[in-house]
Formats: sequence, C-alpha cells, structure tokens
Amino acid sequence: MNLSQVTSEVRQAVAYLSGVEAASKLSPEERSQHTIQQMVRALECLTEAVEECQRRQTELEARLDHLNRGADNAAHESGGPVSGDPSRTLCCPHCRKQLPITNELWEQERFEIACPYCALAVEVR
Repeated sequence: MNLSQVTSEVRQAVAYLSGVEAASKLSPEERSQHTIQQMVRALECLTEAVEECQRRQTELEARLDHLNRGADNAAHESGGPVSGDPSRTLCCPHCRKQLPITNELWEQERFEIACPYCALAVEVR
C-alpha cells in the first residue's frame, strides 16, 4: 500500500468515525465497538505508513552515503575538496538548488536548514 492509499484510508476511517459518533440510531455499546474497530484499522494503516517512510528513509540514507563516498573519491582524485572541507552541499528536494552545509552542521546527528531559494525547511538526520 503506498502512502497516498494509506492517507485515503485513514481519511475514510476518520469520516466513518465521525458518522458513527453522529448516528443516534446506534446504542452506546455499538458506537463504542465501531469506533474501536475503526481506530484500530486507522492505527494499523498509520503504522504501515510510518514503516514505509522508515524503509524509504533508510534507502535514501544509503544512497546519499554512497553518493557522498563517490563524490569524496572523485574530488580527492581530482585534487578538489574532500568531506572535511566546508564545501558540502545538499540538494533541496523542492527546488533542486544546492544548499551549502557547514562542517559544524554536517557533524551534528540531526539538523534543519532552510532553503534560501524556496524557503523549504529541510531536516537532515
């Protein structure tokens, strides 16, 4: 299930829950039962979505690491900057412009940088 399907399913569950709560024909026990079933279903969908995001993040981190190692090797061979230099950059996922990253930021486990071109806040882990 892709993320848009998960989002759609969760929205449907929320709409259903709203309808169940508004329905006066159901007994309190029936409303409770339907509400709990839908909440469990929605949580299962959200769990799936989080797991998919984590899997994709891991893949992207591995690709980025591979690209960084390749760039470092190429730069070293050409006499250009290496990873210790203050010339690190990230590509903005929105506008695709290069964002310069200082060594101080780069050495942090997590940091956030705002793209100066499109103002998107990019979180790096």
